[in-house]
Amino acid sequence: MIDAIAQRLRAQHLDRRRPARAAVEVCGAIGGAQAQVSSAARLSLAARVAGVTDASLRRAVEKDRTLVKTWTVRGTLHLVPAADLPMFVGAIGPVRRHSAGQWLGRSGIDSKTLDALTNDIVEALADGPLNRREIADRVGDAHGAKARQLLIHSWGGVFHIATSHGLVCFGPTVATQTTFVLTQQWLGATVTPLPPAEAEAALARKFIQAYGPATVRDFAYWAGLYAPDARRMWDRIASELRPVGDDQFVHASVRGKAAMPPSPHVRLLPNFDAFLLGHKGKDACVEPARYKKVFKNAGWISPVVLVDGRVRGTWSLERGTRGLVVRVAAFKPLSRAEREGVAREAEEVAVFAGLAARVRYGKSARPKAKVAWTGP
Repeated sequence: MIDAIAQRLRAQHLDRRRPARAAVEVCGAIGGAQAQVSSAARLSLAARVAGVTDASLRRAVEKDRTLVKTWTVRGTLHLVPAADLPMFVGAIGPVRRHSAGQWLGRSGIDSKTLDALTNDIVEALADGPLNRREIADRVGDAHGAKARQLLIHSWGGVFHIATSHGLVCFGPTVATQTTFVLTQQWLGATVTPLPPAEAEAALARKFIQAYGPATVRDFAYWAGLYAPDARRMWDRIASELRPVGDDQFVHASVRGKAAMPPSPHVRLLPNFDAFLLGHKGKDACVEPARYKKVFKNAGWISPVVLVDGRVRGTWSLERGTRGLVVRVAAFKPLSRAEREGVAREAEEVAVFAGLAARVRYGKSARPKAKVAWTGP
């Protein structure tokens, strides 16, 4: 029987850190890093890549443009390799457009208006990066007050259409404001979606390679798909799947039994880390009694202290007078060796942030400071 936790740690690149040059490859291997908190996405990569810094990952997004921020699985913001955009657009673009269209329809935006808005957004961005309000100022008034309001304040529904076609992605941060750009201008090439069957197979394959052992239900949960869509994509790679019990599968390329790293093996995972998002059931890594300490209301997922592949507490990061404070709230007292592992992880966080970091333990990992550290 395969050791599920050991295999998932290995597939998620959490068994050992990869060299800094592999940051983009690792991001692709885990299916992207969830990025509605941008610093959390970069910290997810730092948990898997040695010596990577916040500055180097920002450079990969805004200068090298090997990583792109856009909406992908679950309709959620992710950092993904630019090279993976054709797969995401081809596999889940139609699903995202359908969902966004339904939501916008309930908000009073019909399909004709939505198509016109999308075309106008693309036309406006031909002059370069624009933030939400700048786009609304250019195109919103032509489509009514409701459209203008959605451009400024919506969770992204209007922009989901343009990004789901691969026409638009997130651009540079300008004066603390997030901007949108044309992917053709930003990446220097048009994003041509993979054919649907090829894209769907590639998405299912990426999932099982990153999260196996897993079930088709896990795939639907991770990708944010209805069961029939998930089953169709899953069946496209049926010949590549190897059963390992309880309706779970791994990819046929998995060879040998993954070994657990020497215990205690500690990682500090940030909010929304991919390791916690690949399986509908969480009992393998989170005690049911601790579930609500990790998975909170409104889809919020806490940063966690991972020991030997299981959640042993939560943590937060705040800026103090002498650098950063890693504030840990363990569910149960950690051993000396486990605390030493936490200290080593705090050193990795310090390298990432370019600031000194120290560890403090308490009953709650909620920052005492009014504003937690989110990057320079």
